[in-house]
Amino acid sequence: ERVRSILEFMWENPGLEPDLAIFGRAIQSCLDAGDVGYASDLLDEVTSWGLSRAAPAMTRFQLTPWIKWDQDFRRAGCSIRNDLQWDGTGSVPDAPPNACWIIPSQDDMAVIIANRSRELVQKGWKVYETAPRLV
Repeated sequence: ERVRSILEFMWENPGLEPDLAIFGRAIQSCLDAGDVGYASDLLDEVTSWGLSRAAPAMTRFQLTPWIKWDQDFRRAGCSIRNDLQWDGTGSVPDAPPNACWIIPSQDDMAVIIANRSRELVQKGWKVYETAPRLV
């Protein structure tokens, strides 16, 4: 039960999202405590992320701003994340090493991304460029 509480806390707080290593430790803790059922649930969740040995942590799509859906997006299994702490103000964040698409999670962010698409591309992001008036 403690492992479940810790993982839920991590999912609900930006910047603390559990990664594959954390899940590995959580699964091992459950097995050590004899909770094979929850260990199996955690393994199923990690499997649903669609990870492969070739690209275990590659993010293909990044939603912004953070809206507390990272766990649900990971379960989609298409390497989508929602852990970018950018609300469209200030400087544009650098893209991850393996450039990925930046996707708006809110309507107003779609307009911001359209207005700042050139800056985002210069920072390494993949952006669907469109005129802000069309958004």
